[in-house]
Amino acid sequence: RDGQQEMPATSFQTAKKVVFSGGGDFNINDYLSADTIEIKNNSSLEISNECSIGKLFCLDDSKLINSNNFYLHNAIGLTFSKTSTLELNNNQTLERSIQVGNLVLAPSISFELNIKDTLYIGGNFLGKGFVSGDPIIEYNGDFRQIIKKRNYKTLVYNNSCIDSSTFYGDYTITNLKVKKGKLKIGNLLINKCQIDSLGQILIGGNAPVFDDTTQISGRLIINSNQARPIFDFITVTSNGVFCNNSSANITISKGIKNDGK
Repeated sequence: RDGQQEMPATSFQTAKKVVFSGGGDFNINDYLSADTIEIKNNSSLEISNECSIGKLFCLDDSKLINSNNFYLHNAIGLTFSKTSTLELNNNQTLERSIQVGNLVLAPSISFELNIKDTLYIGGNFLGKGFVSGDPIIEYNGDFRQIIKKRNYKTLVYNNSCIDSSTFYGDYTITNLKVKKGKLKIGNLLINKCQIDSLGQILIGGNAPVFDDTTQISGRLIINSNQARPIFDFITVTSNGVFCNNSSANITISKGIKNDGK
């Protein structure tokens, strides 16, 4: 139902399936063991106590809020739509990859994943908390996304929208891979950079530094006369495009291997 509602007690604190629907704000404040929890129809559920969950689904534009003693690793299966929201108000550690929609981390809250795992973000990355453990972070939304302003070990941009997302500021990316979509960048320090055939990097009036090889199989486009990019070495594959639409002063330290356009 609409409005605010606390889940009533269940027999032996167990349930086969619990569905939260109707667009309301729901709470689970007591222990619960459930095979399935489903949040749908733009509903919001806050879980604040230890629970044992088989499968948890957060669908459409719904929201899951974690607080106090509830931890994601206590759910065997986690499914979030790309338009849903996961809000973390307590520290979390997860030893597997996860797809979320919007991710909101409260101040000083840590969301830790392994370096081998991937945090897929289909929406926006918001809040003043932080992701730790240096996982791969992949933005794979279907609309323009807010890229969290922070340093990245491995950042993957894989966006299906025709509009561009922006990542401005003085941040460091050890490995940048643009699989799909348009990414506008600011004064970033980028070590290795790979632009796949469906990807584009757009440089306006900024001075990014590419500190190692930049491999272009898609497009890298410079659009501003005030741009001051610095490249170490550029490789343009047969389908790649390196396009300078400006009179900007471009520095390429070690040259270009150009098999493209």
